[in-house]
Amino acid sequence: MRFSSISFSAAVLLLLTVACSEPAKEKRAAIENLIPKPSSVKADTGSFQLAANTTLNIDTANLELKKLAGYFNTLIKPATGFELAVKPAANDSTGIDLIIDTTIKKSPEAYTLSINGKKVTIKAGGGAGVF
Repeated sequence: MRFSSISFSAAVLLLLTVACSEPAKEKRAAIENLIPKPSSVKADTGSFQLAANTTLNIDTANLELKKLAGYFNTLIKPATGFELAVKPAANDSTGIDLIIDTTIKKSPEAYTLSINGKKVTIKAGGGAGVF
């Protein structure tokens, strides 16, 4: 799991940095390098920029999400120099939402990833899918 966690985090960071300012060919390459490989991708317009004030939004009562948020911070800190604040998720939140949705039962690593100008949402059936 450690290898796939690092790979997934690297893929998310790559997608966040490529954003809309890059040519379409480079965006396609970033999407093709996601691990685990998504079963489908819908590319859209918009971008999200990771910054020092970006927050990780989670269900703070979920211990697994707390651990994953902490682990995500340990992975990005060497590359970015900052640690993201972990806050309770809200419907109107901005930043990165990490969501465990137990209705997603395709596989332990199944996830959805949505990115727009205000938010990144990673939704999965469990921790393996979130990370």
